[in-house]
Amino acid sequence: MEKEVIDALNSIIIELRGINNNSLDLSAMLSALLGAVVGGLITWLIMRSLEKYKIKKDIEIRTAYEIISIINDFQTSLVDFITYLMKDRKTIYDMCEFKALINPDPSYTQESLRLWINVLKPTAKLFIYFDSRYIILHKFVKIKEFLWDEKEKLSTSVDKLQDKLIELDHSRQTQNKLSIEKIEELVLQHKECSNIAGDILGYLHDFIVDIQNHMLDDLFENIVVPKRKPLDQRVKVISINDDEFNNQ
Repeated sequence: MEKEVIDALNSIIIELRGINNNSLDLSAMLSALLGAVVGGLITWLIMRSLEKYKIKKDIEIRTAYEIISIINDFQTSLVDFITYLMKDRKTIYDMCEFKALINPDPSYTQESLRLWINVLKPTAKLFIYFDSRYIILHKFVKIKEFLWDEKEKLSTSVDKLQDKLIELDHSRQTQNKLSIEKIEELVLQHKECSNIAGDILGYLHDFIVDIQNHMLDDLFENIVVPKRKPLDQRVKVISINDDEFNNQ
């Protein structure tokens, strides 16, 4: 600001030197000086506003990049988990087909647990990161809360799945065979886990769409990332444009 004011004053002094002292109007001088000061202040405020906008936008871009990267890790871990559940369900169907004469490999219980732990790592990272950038991501807080509830729902379902696997293994060890009833219960629990995990996978995609449309929209004019359009109209699609998730 100081430079603009000094430059303005110097220009006034130069101009005044060319004015006849007899016609020098003190009021005009003061008006010119005031105009220079106000002009310098306005210039400074504009520059400061532009600088503040640039800093804010840089932070938003970096935050958008980082949280999308975390969400991508979350999605990848979910895909691995769902894929294993589908593979595992095939093993269970084989048990039913062969009238419980097959004994499953005990390692498959451990593998499902390992993959679930891999899901929990990026999940925790996402919520921790969100809270650490709340001032930037506050408009998405209702989506974050919704995802947390869905994660808790999946955790409960996975706990039930592990219990069913333990029950099935106990039945095999104590009765030297697999209980058809326990197998059928396990199949249903697999379906529930897969469905909830699949829903979350879709919600994470919706979250990424919103992040791009609401944090990067002014950088890429006239570009709007389209919302997910499931073939099944009953499938939920989330967005902060919906009243349910609007935090304004």
